[in-house]
Amino acid sequence: FSVIDMILDGSFSRNIVSNTVPQEVLNQMNIQTFESLTEEIKQKFNTCVICSENFDDKDKVKLLKCSHVYHDECIDPWLLNHANKCPICKKKLIN
Repeated sequence: FSVIDMILDGSFSRNIVSNTVPQEVLNQMNIQTFESLTEEIKQKFNTCVICSENFDDKDKVKLLKCSHVYHDECIDPWLLNHANKCPICKKKLIN
């Protein structure tokens, strides 16, 4: 999807008004396994703060720009329905 497509279908203005992340942006974010992260990040963030569960090596995760890690299935609903911000540090995902 391009920004023009998002404007035409209304999702662009809906997400600006609600200050959430469009599904198209979430779909483009890199999903990786927890074991593929650096040792430093794995030691620092070994629990998903959204669900309070420890990460397993095979868990699918998203690493945000701020370096905070979440289960893919936990962070997507947060960004899509709640806020365009990291739940921990409140840094915006997209400006």
